[in-house]
Amino acid sequence: MDLVNWVLLSIASIVLIATNIHVSQKAPEPYMDEIFHVPQTQAYCFGRLDVWDPKITTFPGFHMLAAIWGKMLHCFGSFAREIIRSPASRVCAPNDLRLMNAFLAIANILLGSNLHHGIHANSGHPLSRTNSMLTGLTLAAIPLHFFFSTLLYTDVSSLTFVLACHLNVISGHTYLGVLSGTMAVMIRQTNAVWICFVLFNSMLRFLRVDTGSEANAQRPPIPMHIAIVIRKSFRLRWGLLKNFWAISLVPVGFASFVIWNGGIVVGDKQAHKPVIHMAQLGYFFLFLLGCLFPALVSPRHLDRTRAKIMQNPLLSLFLLVSMLGVLLGGVFVHPYLIADNRHYTFYIWRRFLSKDWLRISLAPISWFGACLAGQQLLATHSTTWLIGFMACVGATIIPAGLLEFRYFLVPVSLVLLHVRPRTNGELIASMTLSMCVNVATLYLYLEKPFFWPDGSTARFMW
Repeated sequence: MDLVNWVLLSIASIVLIATNIHVSQKAPEPYMDEIFHVPQTQAYCFGRLDVWDPKITTFPGFHMLAAIWGKMLHCFGSFAREIIRSPASRVCAPNDLRLMNAFLAIANILLGSNLHHGIHANSGHPLSRTNSMLTGLTLAAIPLHFFFSTLLYTDVSSLTFVLACHLNVISGHTYLGVLSGTMAVMIRQTNAVWICFVLFNSMLRFLRVDTGSEANAQRPPIPMHIAIVIRKSFRLRWGLLKNFWAISLVPVGFASFVIWNGGIVVGDKQAHKPVIHMAQLGYFFLFLLGCLFPALVSPRHLDRTRAKIMQNPLLSLFLLVSMLGVLLGGVFVHPYLIADNRHYTFYIWRRFLSKDWLRISLAPISWFGACLAGQQLLATHSTTWLIGFMACVGATIIPAGLLEFRYFLVPVSLVLLHVRPRTNGELIASMTLSMCVNVATLYLYLEKPFFWPDGSTARFMW
């Protein structure tokens, strides 16, 4: 890593750690989901492995990881306090546990940067290490990622191990990929789908059938390309088995658990029943546009997307009608969405998305976001790859009844990493816009609390 990248990483690390500490000083009490995560982690810290809160719906991987972090930090802190003769602090205090996510966010910068370089290094696109570092920094600045790097939530660590699995597998470190993939599922069950994506992506790379439009101007029709993939898979079946049998055990093992458990949720199954919530696709593309607007929307990208739409008018019309259909008829209103006025989604739904006419008016924007992202992904990947990616997006968000932007973090991050490398200016503009949003949301969270009728303090958050 050269000096420029070290400086960029150092500045980002200082910002992430300082922001985390500031949030813990201004709002030290566990909040929202932390009231479940903190006590569960502290139970593990003190060796009470038989304790489990039934309201927690994930495997205990996150809490075990946080407990290990808390114990390590306490040991290091005890050594430092002995030197400066400072009073002792308690093990696994909430502010210590929260600090884990700041360091994992820094890890995500490095993972995102290295993964971006690994994906595009041999693609023929102009690429520098600084560009990959700026891509990692843009990922870290995504509002959901930055905000939850200050709290003890699962989102940052979930992304960390998905990226680690992806990077290890494409780098040939299969067993590290299996380890990180298993940990990703232990933190959040839906990550099993993203491990399937990692497997699918790596198999296409192994078969050398994942070329985008810029590498192959004569793209074969979709059925023909799928037939090519199947034929090459059969011919190279022993090579596929040798290289990918280990990582395939992660989704296979999880599927076995789902069959045994009768669903993916542990704990409070009643509140997290899978549904068919097609409108999530429309919300996802709106969120994608909002998060990566300068990186996705520029004159050169708009011109290319407009040209592709004009080349395929029937397909474009079909996608537009489909987007209208999912946003109008595919809506599911979860009781939590309309009951909790601490989340931005409560106000977004009540004031905007609950109105049919407004969802209809947003459909063309969501459709254009899908076209923009799709066209730019197809510049570096095959149509088969894009179909597989969108299948994974749908599998993770459509069964979720609750409109929760946190569910979109992994696919948005993967879009950023897999599209054709952005210019440095586009990345800096996207990062700047995200940081403006982050400053605003943290200001509201810390400086504009309100009080519920029972006297408890409430804060606005994602």
